[in-house]
Amino acid sequence: MKRIVFWIILFTVMNCSTDKTPPPNRNARNAGSPPQRGKLFKCGQTNCPGLGVASDVECGMCGACLHSFCVSETNREIEALGAEVILGENLCSVSCYRYLKSDSLTADAVKAERSLLMKKNKEQLKKEAREFNIKVNNRVNGASRDLPKEVIIARILEKKMHALCPSLEVPRDEVVTMSRVTIHDKFRLINIIFSEELGEMALHSEDTATCAELDAGVVGHNSKFWTLVESRFNSGFPSDGVDGQKYPDIIHHIHPLFDQHDEVINPGMHGTFKAEKLRSLWKEMQSEYP
Repeated sequence: MKRIVFWIILFTVMNCSTDKTPPPNRNARNAGSPPQRGKLFKCGQTNCPGLGVASDVECGMCGACLHSFCVSETNREIEALGAEVILGENLCSVSCYRYLKSDSLTADAVKAERSLLMKKNKEQLKKEAREFNIKVNNRVNGASRDLPKEVIIARILEKKMHALCPSLEVPRDEVVTMSRVTIHDKFRLINIIFSEELGEMALHSEDTATCAELDAGVVGHNSKFWTLVESRFNSGFPSDGVDGQKYPDIIHHIHPLFDQHDEVINPGMHGTFKAEKLRSLWKEMQSEYP
């Protein structure tokens, strides 16, 4: 009897010591781990911040995949140059707008050239870009970082199209006067408007103008508020001001759509704009995020 009990106990112990738990699924997310960030999709527009949805339209000139959101951004850039947007035409850049307006280029020719570039890997593209004297990297936190493949392709394509059609080359004096709004400018404008100095004024900047203000013409972008926004945006805050001289050059709030932008956002790297343009830009930004 004792021998039978001994074998029963031994058998039980051996079964309990054998781990029959199936191996963990490495692809399964742990129940206690925080949810992962949703994937951001970049499109063929140079300043695309990366959106939570895939591209939904195609550039009518070069064939690059685009977000409708980014097409609207390109249209604003075209309008900023004083050109007329072509309704119903989805374009990825001002360059493609110039290609479209040229009698010497067709969409098929531009798409074919871009298709050839897309088949090359990044190292091949970088080598070709250097032959055209095209910059293929930027500085991020003191380190050199390659530009996205789409950006390199766009720059090479522009050089090749200019070689085919020299009239597309923008005169240097026009390049200097063109001021293109970037993601850096948008964050700088947010800093300016929500600063201690201008925050209270911003709340009442669109209030109904008084008769005296109407008579003096200090309304809209000519108002005291937008005149001050222009000054602070272009020249910064005074060193003895309430916000401090470096306030507009620093990121204070990260937007979920922009925190994985290929290029580190730097509000200190900004263009120069008139009050009218800054006011218009602010209204556009507000309409994008109702």
